[in-house]
Amino acid sequence: MGKKDLTEKLLMDYNDVFADILNAYLFGGEEYIKPECLENISVHSQYKEAKGELHEQERDVVKYYNHDRIRLHLGIFGIENQSTIDSQMPLRMMGYDGANYRMQYHKKDPVPVISIVLYFGIKEKWDTNLNLSDCMDIMPEFEPYFNDYKVHVINVAWEEEKNKLLKGDFAIVADFFEKMRKNPDYIPDNPQKIQHVDEVLKLLSVFSDDERYVQIRRELSSKGGGVNMCEVAERLEKIGMEKGLKQGIEQGIEQGIEQARLEAICNMLDLGLSEEQILQKYDWNEIEKAKSIRLEEAQNEK
Repeated sequence: MGKKDLTEKLLMDYNDVFADILNAYLFGGEEYIKPECLENISVHSQYKEAKGELHEQERDVVKYYNHDRIRLHLGIFGIENQSTIDSQMPLRMMGYDGANYRMQYHKKDPVPVISIVLYFGIKEKWDTNLNLSDCMDIMPEFEPYFNDYKVHVINVAWEEEKNKLLKGDFAIVADFFEKMRKNPDYIPDNPQKIQHVDEVLKLLSVFSDDERYVQIRRELSSKGGGVNMCEVAERLEKIGMEKGLKQGIEQGIEQGIEQARLEAICNMLDLGLSEEQILQKYDWNEIEKAKSIRLEEAQNEK
């Protein structure tokens, strides 16, 4: 399992985050899905390949939706996370949804399975291969009997209006991807408090490939919901300045050492030592640089 997949699943598995995503992207921001009415289901199922070999498949996050007061299952919701476009996603999703339908085969009252794909790409919008029919050539004679299947892809970085409907931690995540798409150098500035500090910063660290989030995550995770992205931005800037200062000092030390070595070689040349003698302590490139310095100084004196 890749780091991106893992960080996405850790955050989505919280009922408040899961419900907020469904309410914003599917139900117009209405609090239709309540966190307390969600119940985890196993993400594992099996399938057979053409050769007859049995394999296990794993969904990202899938949950039952129950009635407010009684344990009556009204539906199954699944969320799959993608950082890249999968041209054969309809085939995968059919397998996931089919497994969730198959487990209800002997139930008196089966319920619908509703799945969405959260796409986190920022360079290219996912608007192709959303139907099973897009993945294959279908003869006209087969079309009347072919059952098509549609994948519901949410382009997180492009869903500007629906992103505004998010209320929890995923609002911070969506804002991050939306602004990163417009400006790769974007520094988070969302004043909203983070409820799941560790999971949010871990996700941002992996997707931005910025190790500073890892350091900040360790510092702030113990504060719980008392952290917002403005504080994170301040720490990002502070860490950047400290890193720049450290690099500047290290570069200055290196330059000072190099200058001292060149001056020593110049002095040895002035004393009439041969290049062979100097090579016993210094390398050829340093000797050439020292000779160039002496030559330049001599030309300037004329």
